[in-house]
Amino acid sequence: MRFILLACIAALLCMAAPATAATITVPDDYPSLQVAISAASAGDTVLIRSGIYTVSKIEINTPDLTIMGEEHGSVIIERGDRADFMIRPTAHRTRVENITFKNMILSVDSSYNIIARNEFFTSGLKLNSDATFNCICDNYMTEGTTSDSRFIINNGHSHLISGNTVKDSSYWGIYIRARNCTVIQNAFINNAQGISLRSATPPGEPNRVYLNTVTGNGVPVAIANTASESDASWVSPDPIDYTYNGAPYSGVMGNHWGSDYTGADANGDGIGDTPFTVLAGLGDDTAPLMAPFGDYFGSTPVLTTIEVSPETATMAAGATQQFAATAKDQAGNKIYDVALTWSSSNETVGTVNGTGFLTALAAGTATVAASAESVTGTAQVTVFTPAVTSIEVSPATANLLIGATQQFTATAKDQAGNEISGVVFDWSSSNETVGTVNATGFFTALEAGTATVTAAAEDAAGTAQVTASVPLSDLTFTGMHPMPPGWVFAREPNQVRIELKNNGPGAASEIAIALYASDVSNGTVAINSTTIASLASGEITLLMLTDPTIRNLQGGTVTYTAIVDPDNLIAESDEDNNVRVSPTASVVYNGYKGKMYWEGGSNVTTVRTYDIRGDIIHSFGDSQYMSGSFGSEGWTNYTVTWTAGDLPLPEGAAVHDAWLYVPYCWDNTNSAPDNISIDFNGARVPYVNWYNDVSNFGAYADHYYGLLTYNVTDLYQTGANNTALFARATLPVSMIAPENGTYAVASAMLVP
Repeated sequence: MRFILLACIAALLCMAAPATAATITVPDDYPSLQVAISAASAGDTVLIRSGIYTVSKIEINTPDLTIMGEEHGSVIIERGDRADFMIRPTAHRTRVENITFKNMILSVDSSYNIIARNEFFTSGLKLNSDATFNCICDNYMTEGTTSDSRFIINNGHSHLISGNTVKDSSYWGIYIRARNCTVIQNAFINNAQGISLRSATPPGEPNRVYLNTVTGNGVPVAIANTASESDASWVSPDPIDYTYNGAPYSGVMGNHWGSDYTGADANGDGIGDTPFTVLAGLGDDTAPLMAPFGDYFGSTPVLTTIEVSPETATMAAGATQQFAATAKDQAGNKIYDVALTWSSSNETVGTVNGTGFLTALAAGTATVAASAESVTGTAQVTVFTPAVTSIEVSPATANLLIGATQQFTATAKDQAGNEISGVVFDWSSSNETVGTVNATGFFTALEAGTATVTAAAEDAAGTAQVTASVPLSDLTFTGMHPMPPGWVFAREPNQVRIELKNNGPGAASEIAIALYASDVSNGTVAINSTTIASLASGEITLLMLTDPTIRNLQGGTVTYTAIVDPDNLIAESDEDNNVRVSPTASVVYNGYKGKMYWEGGSNVTTVRTYDIRGDIIHSFGDSQYMSGSFGSEGWTNYTVTWTAGDLPLPEGAAVHDAWLYVPYCWDNTNSAPDNISIDFNGARVPYVNWYNDVSNFGAYADHYYGLLTYNVTDLYQTGANNTALFARATLPVSMIAPENGTYAVASAMLVP
């Protein structure tokens, strides 16, 4: 079974790309890595140029893609808002190679993928439960100080984990909760735990863990939750041919446990004479290696070359440059943890510290060298005395209104394009009629036209172009509706409220406004117009225009349209916002105006006249407005009293008639006239006349108001108190509210 796994992965490594495969280069073809991956088709390669790429999230959904860095160690993908580089369940057979991850999590949810020759700094690698038959090979992981920077195999199966180095983790070298995986020729060094093992769900064939170097860890192996001897085997399934100290051998091989294994090797075959107990309950490594696995197969890596980057640097005196060096073995593979010595061939030109940080001192050339074990790599440095060779003026263009200003800034740069600070610029305008500029680059526009603003220093100059223009107004309506909003009254003219604002920087004068109604000539003929003398920039004016149209009957709707500057006589910055259409308003009778404004209606008419020699006196007594609500704020019955002093009769006068007038409002349940009663001085009196109307619009369109009259002549007591008891039936939700009732007495003067 084990050889089938290795054969399948080997076949995967050798698969050829489809004939139509393309190479997409980032950032040449696409500036964004995610956009490039999304645009790629199955079989394509996404080649990432050297550089640092800050990403929020990368998702790979297309199968058979290769995502590859241009050169090992030169492509850095670091965390932005999130930390995910995800190979999704549909993205089978993905290859990720030559990428340095920083503060990222590479998660795999698909199968037959290759993750090879990558570097992980404070970054994690996670194979999830749906991932199977993946090859994780020749990767380097370090600085695993956060929970996101861990190497985890979680419930998948049949992976090949080979040739990886995981070191300096606060957690473990590798977490294995899987089945049927081969973990071979890896180095787990200086971690809190070398290997963390947990039983897979569901269980299956055990994992094969052999030919690994597990040294310097807090503990070599730990159990995560639960694990047993059936979860892992610690030796090779078959004998392996190897060479140790120049002599050939063949046998079953386990792992190198460093100082954790204290057994001897009496026969010198490189295999410990006694088993290594991995952990109680997890079985033994019966063939522990006396040395790292590399000592048993082929040659040991030898430092052969050192590459210094950047290879060349051109800098101004006083500038700095961080150089980096990569050590490689005879096969071109990167060697980690090599102690380097840095030096400068000309310390008058520049000095370099122990980390490759160079400080340029004076004009000239120098060679920066990184050395170790008699191997040296170099980079060439050219230092120059900085001089102003170019000047950039910002903004490069400016469109200003007359009277407006613009602050320009200038940036001086040296021969290498580096900014030079402390430069004093000479500012000038090519056309001071159009505008002037002061010594700090502050430009003032004076007249319409164009001008070139120049900033000069030493033998260099930079320019910006200015266009000055006359400020224009921008007239627009900010509001319009009939009064009150939403209603137009029949049988009378109506008022329309209009709000106009000048949004432009320039003032406007002689501003014409025309008003149209949708039911007058289909809105094609103005029903009214006016002219506003002027409107300053930012100013708002309110005006009322009368709609003189008399609409005889209620029903239908009206929409008003207002147009400012209908003849287009005013120059504006925006000519498309000069029309405002009101919300649709309903045509109704105005119930507050009286019955004469209703179809067939009339106002209160004269019922009787008096021909007397005397006068009319009246009094409200102690009457008051009574709320129509029931309860503590409302009324069911109440009494009004008129004292003798409220209605004083002149001496010698006699009462001709006495009438009680009772106004009311808020009657939305038709309580009047039949569900209210009045007892005057203890006797029930009927109403004589009843007048009523309804508002007919707004929130209280169905609330009636009116007047009831009562003849109380026979019950009136001259020179005494008079009382009226008002009562109403307790109708549901009755809202009728009496106003201040008045008591009128017609008196006639008796002449001797």
